[in-house]
Amino acid sequence: MAIQFLPCLSQDMTKLLENKKNYDLIINVDKENNKKEFCVHTIILETRSSYFEHAFSNGFAKKENNTYILDFPDISVNAFNILIRYTYGGIINLDNIEASDIINLLVACEKFKLKELYNYIQDYLILHHQAWLFQNLLLVQQICFKYPEFIKLQNYWTATVCEQPEIIFNVTDLTSLDKKALLSLYKNENLYMEESELWDYIIRWGKAQNPELPEKTSNWTSNEFNILKKTIEEFMPHIRFYEISSDDFCFNIMPYSSMICNDLFQDLSRYHLVSNWQPKFNSLKSRKTNLNLSNTPIDSKIINGEQAALISSWIQGNSEGKISNKYMKVYYEFQLLTRGSRDGFTGASFHKMCDNKGPTITIIKLKGEPSILGGYNPINWEINKHGNYEKTSDSFIFSLDKEVILSRVQNYDNAIFQNKNGPNFNDLTLRGTFNSMNGVYYAKYIYDQKIHTKGYFIADEYEVFMKPSYIAYAFPNGILFMILHLYKDFREYNFFSLIIYRLENQIKPSPQYMLLIALIFLLAKKKRKQRNKKRIMDFASLVGSCDVGGLHNACYNLSYHKIRVKWAWIIRNEAIRVYFFESKRNYDFIISVDKENNKREFYAHSVILEVRSSYFEHVLSHGLARKENNIFIMDIPDISVDVFKILIRYIYGGTIDLGHEEAVNIVNLLVACEKLKLEELYDYVQDYLIKHHQSWIFQNFVLIRQISFKYSDFAKLQNYWATTACEQPKILFSANDFTSLDKEALLSICKDENLCVKENELWDHIIRWGKAQNSELPEEINNWTANDFNILKKSLEDIIPLIRFYEISSDDFCYKIMPYSAILSNELFQDLTKFHLVSNWKPKFNSLVSRKVNWNLSSVTM
Repeated sequence: MAIQFLPCLSQDMTKLLENKKNYDLIINVDKENNKKEFCVHTIILETRSSYFEHAFSNGFAKKENNTYILDFPDISVNAFNILIRYTYGGIINLDNIEASDIINLLVACEKFKLKELYNYIQDYLILHHQAWLFQNLLLVQQICFKYPEFIKLQNYWTATVCEQPEIIFNVTDLTSLDKKALLSLYKNENLYMEESELWDYIIRWGKAQNPELPEKTSNWTSNEFNILKKTIEEFMPHIRFYEISSDDFCFNIMPYSSMICNDLFQDLSRYHLVSNWQPKFNSLKSRKTNLNLSNTPIDSKIINGEQAALISSWIQGNSEGKISNKYMKVYYEFQLLTRGSRDGFTGASFHKMCDNKGPTITIIKLKGEPSILGGYNPINWEINKHGNYEKTSDSFIFSLDKEVILSRVQNYDNAIFQNKNGPNFNDLTLRGTFNSMNGVYYAKYIYDQKIHTKGYFIADEYEVFMKPSYIAYAFPNGILFMILHLYKDFREYNFFSLIIYRLENQIKPSPQYMLLIALIFLLAKKKRKQRNKKRIMDFASLVGSCDVGGLHNACYNLSYHKIRVKWAWIIRNEAIRVYFFESKRNYDFIISVDKENNKREFYAHSVILEVRSSYFEHVLSHGLARKENNIFIMDIPDISVDVFKILIRYIYGGTIDLGHEEAVNIVNLLVACEKLKLEELYDYVQDYLIKHHQSWIFQNFVLIRQISFKYSDFAKLQNYWATTACEQPKILFSANDFTSLDKEALLSICKDENLCVKENELWDHIIRWGKAQNSELPEEINNWTANDFNILKKSLEDIIPLIRFYEISSDDFCYKIMPYSAILSNELFQDLTKFHLVSNWKPKFNSLVSRKVNWNLSSVTM
């Protein structure tokens, strides 16, 4: 399985942008007063943006002193700064960006053909800046309908205006409305407007497009009527003429009869004049103009749908005690997090169910009175922040008694108080056990309106709802039709992809959520015959059709933070990930690796290598690579081709896959990582080796010791080796190359109190090791001279003090220790002799703590 280190790649690539090293392109953006230049790299831009690839391949950029220069006066500094950082680092953060800058950013994305950002930015605008979009619908219309790629904003604009058409139809400058945008409204069955009004408006709009027409139609010629007819002819088939009253037909339609086909006009005349006349051209369905806000979905024992819709309008910005036309069609579907009668009335249960759920609505029913109090918290509840105030300007509290009262926060700094009790809006708090005496407290402090009398109360019931990230629209016929703005349309694969992704990540969707997905899917299908369960349940067959980029947007907008993918472009296009390396375009660095017989050249880019590896940065900055014909050349014979292939793909793509690599290659890879100073890989490669290649490590135990302790950075492998050697010493001592173990390693093992070996066996092993270090010693010790014993003593003098001689049995002392008495100090040997011969002898040199040799050997892996 490939492991991704994308944050590290992103940081390094962004660092390349910031340090301006080796740039070969200067981009000037914004108008003269705000003009700023950015020093960047063509290799990055032409790979990440088809716009720049086209510009350079077709010679559109001028060149001065080997540096390209481009001017973009129509792109602001702020927008370009965000885009260039995304281009290098693959990460975009819009959290603190003004909506106007984000819309400009979207246009800039279209210019540079950064298609992967189109949906994300549109989704972000719709999710986080609805108020701004609402206030600037004309501007939004002009932008989104200018670019066909902005389909999500187009759909959002159409849906919003259909529900609240007065926003658009009451504008004074009719020429500002795009024909395509206006036509999309007339085609929509959900346009909430009377047909007579639609006719009046299209006539006014048509006249505005032709300012040469006389003001009074009584003075028009047939040619002038034809001019207007040609302007609005695409709209006329979408007017429900038969739903226009007789009065309006007489005063508003008949004056323009010459623009209507004769058959239709004659039929309309008869429809209004002849009783029970059956229309011949009445094929259009009536628009849906009757809203039913009581259908607002909410699982509550305290409030109803209309009250939920009212609270929703307050979240949207409504400041009235009723739902005005501006807010009456848009509301949130509340998701119940906790209910007192179900989960308990304590702070512990509240925080368990509601912490870190995002914006929430708290509803409280007071005992013994009809009052319903509540509050909206637009940020997380977090018990870990207890004792701290949270700043927000969007919170409010309210009362839903006979008199509806909305009270918005005035002191933003103290709007929300985090504590171990229940929800605390400063003025309105739940404390202790909410349904007991003093469980609810209210007093007016920092919110602008008084919502209740001051005092302590008892909660008869309380509920907390999470405000989800999608918006529900109540269409005129009362059918709940959930529009998730994160999709271009209702294509089946989008929804299947989301379901598949959630299942694969073991996130259990609620039945309501699955039902919602199924509902939208079914409504999306035009042919009822295809609406069968099998198509919904057959997930496996559609896995290959998943749109990963769409899933990224879906997950982001649905607030599943754990599965957000910042680098969707890399996951979606593996070719992009290693494009620099594999294309060999504009390379300026040749690296030769491996020995002569296996030697191979890799073509790379210094600008990438030095920002990703401190080793290459050092090589290039200190002139350690030779240069021929403007190409750096370097030999690294101690790294194999296979290993370097893995590392160079990681350097370029930020992904590493060791799933099919042999253990010996992984060890060599670890050493190569150290050479190239790819420090972020040290722990991962060590962990992978330990987890997946334990048997190989056991078979090459001494080699692992030699490698891991050679480099101080390989602490994990060092600790693993030391622990294994102590717990399973047979692996070490029975190894064929045990005697090649370095002295430092053997010394560390003998020092360890956790070494699971008997002292007599340890003595045998160190004697064997000592002899092996001195191959000149005779095999039979009976033939040794005093000098031979001195040679062995010198080799073992640091290790001998670590042997627990007093724990060796008398038999073993006699047969194993006494033959080597010459390498022990005389005092120690004499004391050992007395310890074994004299009853109750008190040892003089027994200062070492006994080793812990009572291991559970059944758990040992061999």
